[in-house]
Amino acid sequence: MEGAIWNGFIMGLGLSFSFGPVFFLLIQTSIDKGWRESLIFDAGVLLSDLIIIVLAMLLIFSMGIHIDFQKQAIKFWTTMLGAAILIIFGLVLILNPQKGNQPSENDDLEKVSVMKPRGLFLKGLGINFLNPSVFLIWFGAVPAVAGGYDGNMKMIVTFFISTLVSYFVVDLGKIYAARKLKRFLNPKAITLFHRISGIIFLAIAAWLIYKFFS
Repeated sequence: MEGAIWNGFIMGLGLSFSFGPVFFLLIQTSIDKGWRESLIFDAGVLLSDLIIIVLAMLLIFSMGIHIDFQKQAIKFWTTMLGAAILIIFGLVLILNPQKGNQPSENDDLEKVSVMKPRGLFLKGLGINFLNPSVFLIWFGAVPAVAGGYDGNMKMIVTFFISTLVSYFVVDLGKIYAARKLKRFLNPKAITLFHRISGIIFLAIAAWLIYKFFS
């Protein structure tokens, strides 16, 4: 159980270092609207993550009620699928870390300052739910984690709860330090944090592969 909590915590930490549209919108919301509105926006983001995780779990387990995750073939392919997706994202973040705001993201930053709480919640829900990379990460992580814990639902749920809690705690830190963070969000700092995130993703993939072969 402790292993699932710790590994989920590391996964959430890796996701927290990713500087995508959600990160910049969270910082801007905290600066323009305040911490309460930032929490509402973040609640929408976390709900979308939870929905995607549940969808991925339903898809995996609907493939067969009696999926035997202890079979070597199933464990191998679920582990390799999840590890491959994490490795791809990790390498992208390490080799191509300079991802500045796109014009559409700048438009979002301008619009978010005039939104009401309900709009902020829906904005967080929508912008995260419509991000293809979010689906790739969770749909890769779910089968890998399911295989790693032999289909033990208690361990799988514990892992992802720990992941989301870790992600939320770091977001609280971002909200609290928003004004200071904005000052230091220069290209060099973003590059560094992207590479740190990439290394964490590679480390998780290496752990999954090591756990399978050991």
